[in-house]
Amino acid sequence: MRYSPYTSGYRDAPCPISPCKLLLPARRASRPQARDLLALHQRYGPAVRISPTEISFSSAQSWTDIYAPRKRAEFIKSPFYDGGNFADKAHSIVSERDPVKHAQMRKFLARAFSEQSLREQEGIIDGVIQRWVDRVGEVSKAEGTVDLTRWFNLMTFDIIGLLAFGRDFGGVESGKTHFWISDVLGSMSQASLSDTLARFPWAGKIYMLLRPGWLKSLMAASQRHQSYTMKVTTQRIYEKTDRKDFMSYLLSDREEEAISDVQLAAHASDFVIAGSETTATTLAVCIHHLLLTPSILQNLTKEILSKFSTYSEITASSSARLKYLHAVSLEALRIFAPLPLGLPRVVPRGAE
Repeated sequence: MRYSPYTSGYRDAPCPISPCKLLLPARRASRPQARDLLALHQRYGPAVRISPTEISFSSAQSWTDIYAPRKRAEFIKSPFYDGGNFADKAHSIVSERDPVKHAQMRKFLARAFSEQSLREQEGIIDGVIQRWVDRVGEVSKAEGTVDLTRWFNLMTFDIIGLLAFGRDFGGVESGKTHFWISDVLGSMSQASLSDTLARFPWAGKIYMLLRPGWLKSLMAASQRHQSYTMKVTTQRIYEKTDRKDFMSYLLSDREEEAISDVQLAAHASDFVIAGSETTATTLAVCIHHLLLTPSILQNLTKEILSKFSTYSEITASSSARLKYLHAVSLEALRIFAPLPLGLPRVVPRGAE
């Protein structure tokens, strides 16, 4: 969370002995932040200064105070999000920093993510999952081992691709990673480094001298991503279909909100990025730790088998009643956060 160095109430937050301007930003350029932050909070408490203008909070109450809707001045997104505009033309629900515009976007997207909408899309999800189970079985028989992390990514990207663009990426069927997915995963792995270089312009200049092709490669991947996203979004816009997916709701509401094609593409891109790799990571972590703890796996298996006798009985609504499964999912998220960096906010004037 960013704030003015002179903001009342924040000047006394503890800071690691090492120069806090350099400590965490430099370390997070090459490693996930979560474990470093956890170690700092365990040593210094629920509020730790991690740079001259940033404080990290770890309490549940601080999460609510910072991220939940407020009647008073909101904690707006930091300038970190400025790099997230699509094709330099449109911000999305993720990158929009203006609270008023963000609220308008949430209202526009709400129907696409309603409970009714998600129920209507279960058939799409179920079809990909069933084919994924078959393909993983085929690969296992042919090769003996299966990289589940990779195959979870192929599955989740195919599912979200169908929901956002009306087409999958062919990953489950081919077993190969689409170039668009490779570009997305590659850019996400560079997020911490890009954030660090933005904080230290002098370091950025040195890095460019040492790796002159880095920025060029990053920009080329970004352009490929934007070009393909616009292509499939445009095709979905003009496709005549009664299929229910995320885009079907947005298209029916776009005229009233005057939403451009580029804006739709920006939202669709966010849907895929937010709902694919993060989900795949959580699934992989969950399976990994279940295999490491057979007693937990046994309890979870017992709960599932006690509730369902056929595959067709498993739906989003029926699965929501599985308390042990819910607890296992939350524990997987706690053990390994699928997002490799924080979600910085700026302290409004008068905030406590």
